[in-house]
Amino acid sequence: MTRHGLVVVNKVAAAPLSDEEKTQRGGLKAVKSYPLGQWEHDTDDGACTHTLAAVDGAVVEITLDDTGDPVVAQRLVRRQVKRPRRSNGNYHFSAAFVVPCFRGDFDAWITPHGESGDPDARRAENVRLIAEGEEDFARLYGIRNDSEAFNSAFKRSLLVNRAMSLGWRRQLLDALCFALLSNAVVAHRAAQVGVITPAGGRRRPLRSA
Repeated sequence: MTRHGLVVVNKVAAAPLSDEEKTQRGGLKAVKSYPLGQWEHDTDDGACTHTLAAVDGAVVEITLDDTGDPVVAQRLVRRQVKRPRRSNGNYHFSAAFVVPCFRGDFDAWITPHGESGDPDARRAENVRLIAEGEEDFARLYGIRNDSEAFNSAFKRSLLVNRAMSLGWRRQLLDALCFALLSNAVVAHRAAQVGVITPAGGRRRPLRSA
């Protein structure tokens, strides 16, 4: 994100569990949570404070239940994303999330980047601009899986799973040729079952088996 200005579209890794905890949860993963702090906005009755956190990558509002334990009150909706480029060439993301409040909704600007001086820099690992459960995530994550499958297949075509040391231009040519071959194979198989034609992409009746 910082160097290339690209949004991360990926699931948050599950929290580590002991063998006993894994058995108790029946194979369900334990999602990670990360405190983001408190946001305050002015109202006619004075200042109103909301506690926000990132749970499984999504920004949520936290409240206390009857026993005093923190629980998720609601998942916030992302309204806008900014990506300015700083003088050193690095990108910096920030997103506006709408915090519903009966005294008046307001926007909380949250960045996925680790804050300066943060010793463990866990914010970037726990905050997702496009989190799992959103329509955009469902649409884009499948594309990511396709690219991972392509990379895996391309790697298996190389000698001992390593690119030859012939320079980046030769490696780029190898990747381009493999991509053309993969597309041709997919188009041929689709045409064989009558989904598309290689030239016009028009649908044809499916052939009987």
